[in-house]
Amino acid sequence: MCTDPSAIQVQTLDGIPAEDTGEIFLHYSPDIGFVCRMADQPDNTCFDYQVRYCCPANPPCDGEWSQWFDEDSPEEGIGDLETLATLCEKTCKRPSAIQAQTIDTILAELTGDVLLSNDIINGFACLNEEQDDEKCEDYKVRFCCPEQPDCDKWTEWFNTDEPCEGSDADREITAVIQDEYPNEICCRRQP
Repeated sequence: MCTDPSAIQVQTLDGIPAEDTGEIFLHYSPDIGFVCRMADQPDNTCFDYQVRYCCPANPPCDGEWSQWFDEDSPEEGIGDLETLATLCEKTCKRPSAIQAQTIDTILAELTGDVLLSNDIINGFACLNEEQDDEKCEDYKVRFCCPEQPDCDKWTEWFNTDEPCEGSDADREITAVIQDEYPNEICCRRQP
């Protein structure tokens, strides 16, 4: 699964597109995913759905891509581990995207290997024991290192919501904070 999908498709297990089922959806976007709540349906049931995502060949980068790293080899241990923990001294501390491919330039998502991780929190990991042939491909990774945001002045800290019993999240929403504290937080920039 890619870290920044550009589109989502949803269908029932029988192949019926979600849009054709007549059901009401709480979420249907590549950023959030898909949610069909039974309570929102007239008959209090949802079909069983499956989703797929469109993954760009090159993830977008809001800074600069690092060099490619190939620090591990599947022949040398339990698999191919190109993790942020092992690469932290060589790349940025908080990358915004990751790209992994074989040393022969095949995208990791297309190899058929079962991946333990391929994300900006952990980095990349493929374990030999998880593969049908008990061997991962040899991978290399690179990270998008975002530019540091320019900031003339930071606001104070805001806490407009709190998770409590019966709540499902802690929401600190910029538009809400701007409405509640109009003279203490800057307005949104217009595109």
